[in-house]
Amino acid sequence: MLRSRLKLSSHGAAIFALALTVAPASAASENAMMGRWFTEGFEKGAHIQVIFDIKPSGTYDKDIRVIDNCDIAATGKETGSWMIDGQNLITVSETFDGMPATGSNTNNRFTITRVDDEHVNLFDTETKLDWGLMLVSASYVFPAARGCGI
Repeated sequence: MLRSRLKLSSHGAAIFALALTVAPASAASENAMMGRWFTEGFEKGAHIQVIFDIKPSGTYDKDIRVIDNCDIAATGKETGSWMIDGQNLITVSETFDGMPATGSNTNNRFTITRVDDEHVNLFDTETKLDWGLMLVSASYVFPAARGCGI
């Protein structure tokens, strides 16, 4: 199962409950995060690609691929809710591959740094990893993995 190979988030049930009571994102800075984003990198030894669709309704979808030796080793889908708290994007996972998200791996906090209109960096405050995101179109599909030929 994909979630056993990736750390998707963690901070506990209190933040989960709080985030569920927050109204959907709507401020100007929050509007800047809405859209479909692509990122690729390494986390806990896994090479991953993510298409992160942040919706105006305050929900999101993440399509995730794990790459191993230039082959797709696993795929997964995460859904949840999101909000902006100052300069932080907070995500609350609700499902992993259609199953309810449970346990401590349901919350993430990212510090947002805008690069330009089509690029942002999200710094994961728990893992200390910096993810560079690129705004992509609705028809965008996963590219060949970085370092792998076509």
